[in-house]
Amino acid sequence: MNGDLLSGIGRFFQELFQDLTNGLILFGGPLDIAIAVVDVLITTLVIYYILRLLRDSRAWQLLKGLILIIAFALAGSLAGLTTLGFILNNTISVLAIAFVIIFQPELRRALETVGRSSLIVLGGPESPAKEGVIQNMIESIVRACEQMSAAHTGALIIIERETRLTELLEQENVVTLDSTISSTILQQIFYTGSPLHDGAVLIRDGRIAGARIHVPLSDNYHLRRDYGTRHRAAVGASEIGDAIAIVVSEERGSISIAIEGRLFVLDNADALRTLLHKILNPTRPAKGWSSLFRGRRADRAAAVAALREKRVTDKTIEDATAKPEAGKKEPAKADEEFTAAEAAIQGTVQPAASKIPGTGQQRPESASSALSASTSSRSRAAARSRSAQLIDDPKSAVRSRTPRHQRVMLMVFSFAIALILFLFVQVTINPVDSRTFTTTLSYENIEIAESKGFDVQVPIETVQVTLMGRQNTIVDLRSEDVTAYIDFAEVDSTGILQLPVQVRVARLAHLRPTDISPMKITISIRSNQ
Repeated sequence: MNGDLLSGIGRFFQELFQDLTNGLILFGGPLDIAIAVVDVLITTLVIYYILRLLRDSRAWQLLKGLILIIAFALAGSLAGLTTLGFILNNTISVLAIAFVIIFQPELRRALETVGRSSLIVLGGPESPAKEGVIQNMIESIVRACEQMSAAHTGALIIIERETRLTELLEQENVVTLDSTISSTILQQIFYTGSPLHDGAVLIRDGRIAGARIHVPLSDNYHLRRDYGTRHRAAVGASEIGDAIAIVVSEERGSISIAIEGRLFVLDNADALRTLLHKILNPTRPAKGWSSLFRGRRADRAAAVAALREKRVTDKTIEDATAKPEAGKKEPAKADEEFTAAEAAIQGTVQPAASKIPGTGQQRPESASSALSASTSSRSRAAARSRSAQLIDDPKSAVRSRTPRHQRVMLMVFSFAIALILFLFVQVTINPVDSRTFTTTLSYENIEIAESKGFDVQVPIETVQVTLMGRQNTIVDLRSEDVTAYIDFAEVDSTGILQLPVQVRVARLAHLRPTDISPMKITISIRSNQ
């Protein structure tokens, strides 16, 4: 970058201030103004989407670091530190390339999301045959996970959706299959003595496509250390497009599901069945333009009804940030303690009192233990609230990590960036330009002067008009669009008069005359009586 970046920024703000002062930040006619508004709004949404994507990943910290470095270099250059200014001017292009390299996973995920969220959703309702395949797949997975959970058999099942996972099937160690899915087959694959149990199973279009698949482990530092390789592989699989990963823990026998890089630990197989039915949505009536505007009240009501029967414990990635403490209870014991604490707060169960060794007397419940039970109750209540959101709307549950006030701030920040970019385009790419036009002088309301008995003589027939406006607007302007005229409506006496030359342009709202030569015309007014 050969030019001085700081000088360019200074010129930009100087020209912007001049344009605002002169009233030249005008976009044209009504159509141009509407296009400009739509341009700013779409740019705002794009920037907001990118910021939301980065906000929910580790790239947010990297982005803040890059912004701080650039801001520090700009401040140093403005303060006269020429070395920092030189470094910034010569490394800004390198930083742009580094940005693409550093944020390559996030950019790839964003493009995949845009491809999956295409508005071209033409098509009719799903066929009953396809719905039957999905129903059979869900029931087979649920029954297999229930049996393997009871037997503490580790398993990892990946369900392929819109994003194709062909690269996983191209590994050397993969056993390619094309088998119908059933609970028995899944249990046989993950049986400890089976040669296929080491790895994951990929399900494509309701059939088992491959086994013994090695999935890239997630490098997400939010995962707890007590999560093993199988759980990290499940999160890593869910980060590949829109795949769903179901994992059964060999140590704890728990059933978990990973969606879009987040891990949810479920209580039982019924909760898994409810979530799979809600996520895969096999009973959706149509995929047409009307689905973009159809409400989701019926689906939400059904999900809430299912939630009342099944309790789901949401262990999100954020919940997994805490390190396991010494003497930490097993999940089943923790659930029992939570139930007892909740009942004690509601007054239905008295907390159990322990006996003092050697005395047979009851030890009173300490205030700290009561506070701990209350805190645990509130934490579990919050987890249940998040679980309700997961059942009600899985997509929003896995994506709504950013608090509402932060989303509002991101939207305002995105609008500010979009507006600055739009003004930058107007000032630099579409700068202010001037053009001079030679036009024939015309006369208006001359019949009024003649009706008063005046004889008008005009010596000059051409006028030069210089107009200033945006380059994209003024470059298409023709001489026929510029009219210079004299108005005789106010002439009420004879003699030598000087009348001002007035200019009318088809788009004068966003063009300004800066010079008219001559500005006044000498007119000889005589009486014809």
